[in-house]
Amino acid sequence: MIKKLNNCSSFTKNVLTLMTGTTVAQAIPIAISPILTRIYTPSDFGLLALFIAITAIFGNIANAKYELAIMLPKKDEDAINILAFSMIIAICISLFLLIIVFLFSGYITELLGNKDIEFWLYFIPITVLFLGLFNSLNYYNIRKKYFKDIAKAVIIKSIVMASFQLTIGFLVQGVVGLISGEVFSKLFANLKLARNILKDKVIISKISKPKMIALAKKYKGFFYYNTPASLVDSATLQMPFIFIIKIANEAISGYFFLASKIVMLPSALIGSSIAQVFFQQTTEHIHNKELVAPLVFQTMKKLVIIALPITVLIILIGPHIFGIIFGKNWGVVGTIAQYVALIFFIRFVVSSVSQILSIKEYLKRGSIWKYMYFFTSVQMYTYAIYGNMDFYDFMILFVIHEYVLYLIYLYLILKSVRDIDSRMN
Repeated sequence: MIKKLNNCSSFTKNVLTLMTGTTVAQAIPIAISPILTRIYTPSDFGLLALFIAITAIFGNIANAKYELAIMLPKKDEDAINILAFSMIIAICISLFLLIIVFLFSGYITELLGNKDIEFWLYFIPITVLFLGLFNSLNYYNIRKKYFKDIAKAVIIKSIVMASFQLTIGFLVQGVVGLISGEVFSKLFANLKLARNILKDKVIISKISKPKMIALAKKYKGFFYYNTPASLVDSATLQMPFIFIIKIANEAISGYFFLASKIVMLPSALIGSSIAQVFFQQTTEHIHNKELVAPLVFQTMKKLVIIALPITVLIILIGPHIFGIIFGKNWGVVGTIAQYVALIFFIRFVVSSVSQILSIKEYLKRGSIWKYMYFFTSVQMYTYAIYGNMDFYDFMILFVIHEYVLYLIYLYLILKSVRDIDSRMN
């Protein structure tokens, strides 16, 4: 009983540590958003959304998903070798993307249907590299329970981004400040997380090529199953920022981007913190042969309690408050936010416990869902674009699609939890 209380206390403490850092980090860009919406145009935000969407898609698989394996070995010696291997992969993928951009930038620009993105395509490889490095460093810091340093890193990232976006925005017209803030903020966040590893000379000395190769083979399931699945999953999540330009226009895409940024804020503030600590606690439960179901249901209960009032509040007051805060040209953001709030609720509750499907035995199960999510989303966007669907009719379809697919996701998660606990008996 005492052990359970200690685990619960540790879980809450670690979540609060991460959440505090993330809250401060997210509070900064939200606080300056009313200024940014008066410096930059909706079209600027639409272009930023497109840039972030592309980098997020490739950044998510920059390590071939080996970063998830960092949490699993019992020995830190194995974990540091997986970390090193995943960082090497990130460098290779970034170089590959750079070659692609040099060779096909014109074709990519035409495919995206946005001439303004061509110059910024050359910044995508370096941003993907920074994202890949952060993925690896973040998971190693989680493994070592350096939650305070992770919190500090996200705060530094936010401060740097806000500084660039405000300063350059006042000096130069266009999207320059928005995108440069995104790029440089990721660099500084990595520098903070890297310090914990670089100062430990003993563990760094354990890195070896044979060990990396051996561990790469041992955890190859993350590459075979999670990488292609995560690529399509990330692509699916970023589809709105790529295709809404085609369904509506660049300005509407900018409105949708801001609505998503505000409404999905609790996911960044709380959901990601809970998910990271939940994964760490889950692996501990499995190593200690403790039941996982109680942890899952307690976590989901907390997520519903957090998400439900937020969703209701945005639906009730969203259309009235957004125009006041962000300026008269941004009032439509509140209407779009009502639809996004419904999507936020189901994603927040389910995604935060979805790391269960990152456990080696259930990678295939999670991958199947991600492929299903991708292909049904492609069908939805294709129907909307070629059927000349009205934007708000599309949003209704979007909400229905998310609930159907995420309820299937939840079923697979709970089935996996049952399977894990059945092995404990």
